[in-house]
Amino acid sequence: MEKNNDKINDVWGRVAAFDSLSGIWTAGFVIVLFSGVTFGIGAIFILTGGKLLIGQLVSIITYCGLLYSCLNTIMQTDISKAKNDSEYEKVFSYLDMAGEREKNKGKQPFVMNKGIYCKNLCFSYPGKEEILSNVNFSFEKGKWTGIVGPSGSGKSTLLGLITGLYDVNDNELYIDSVDINKIDRFDLRERVTKISQDIFLFPGTIEDNLKLIAPEASDADVAWALDMACLTDFIGSLPCGIKTDVGEAGKLISGGERQRLAIAAGLLRKTKILLLDEVSSSLDPYTEERLAENFHKLSESGYTIISVSHKREFLKYADKLIDFASPDYEGYALA
Repeated sequence: MEKNNDKINDVWGRVAAFDSLSGIWTAGFVIVLFSGVTFGIGAIFILTGGKLLIGQLVSIITYCGLLYSCLNTIMQTDISKAKNDSEYEKVFSYLDMAGEREKNKGKQPFVMNKGIYCKNLCFSYPGKEEILSNVNFSFEKGKWTGIVGPSGSGKSTLLGLITGLYDVNDNELYIDSVDINKIDRFDLRERVTKISQDIFLFPGTIEDNLKLIAPEASDADVAWALDMACLTDFIGSLPCGIKTDVGEAGKLISGGERQRLAIAAGLLRKTKILLLDEVSSSLDPYTEERLAENFHKLSESGYTIISVSHKREFLKYADKLIDFASPDYEGYALA
């Protein structure tokens, strides 16, 4: 996207320069030149004995100016149309594409009885080197699996593949024994919640942001989610409590509080499969420990948790740890 954007900016920069230059010429110099040439020809015609009066010359110059103005409008309209057609060509091509809903018609509903399995999973972004190469992992239902590894090793990418944000080759990623490409991705996303370290909050209160995720959530549900996200004490310390305004993009609260609010919002969806992407990156050690204990309780109650983290301490309650830095990937076992 960056490469294409740079090319587009380069082309349209030149177009804008040409447009400005042509606008100056057509609006200023050319009309004066056109009128001057017309006057010169008329003057020569009079001086050489032609039957042309000065009044007629003035009329000719006036009508020629009107003619040129019309021709200029026609030319500019044609140029503008060509530019607009070029500019919106890609937009129309996107509109003509089949949407994701059309692609998911007739696919199987999401059902997971045993787990999620990767079999020789490979993935690379366009124009980039392969990030995941012949990966063989299993994520058992009702267990907490932690994932660690260096930056850029594909940890977060794997979560994106599980939620269907990126296309997967056939027969490389399974839900139980069903190829993920045969599963309705909208149904999958209804039953899987991904909580990311990248947080966006809308202007409004804490309650407003939570209810955007789960409009039907009861007060008891909200209280449970806030408690599991270690936010109960913080909310209680605010003069307006849950009615406190978070400001534009949540700027009126700290990064750690925004992160925990995102966790609470994710838990409100009440899905039994949680994908956690660096959800403790902005938390202090004490809060991180409490949060880890709460996720441990969820896994013991039947939640399936796949958690990416640079902090091994946060994953100490995980049932299994996968290290992307290890050359020996876990063996594959199809359900």
